[in-house]
Amino acid sequence: MPGAAPAAPLLLDRGDGASAKVSPAIRRAVTEFVRWQRVREFGRLLREGAFDYPLTNDEIESEDR
Repeated sequence: MPGAAPAAPLLLDRGDGASAKVSPAIRRAVTEFVRWQRVREFGRLLREGAFDYPLTNDEIESEDR
């Protein structure tokens, strides 16, 4: 991924209170999965109108003057 920030070490909780480092392949798979989850969630919010504003562009611009 060009321009991506370096990944922090991904730790896997083993369930016994300890953590273990995971392989780069697992880290990349988890990172991609989380990224796509966020993309899907954002798309769902867009479709549901979560980011709709009650004013049109013209109304907003007229208030800015």
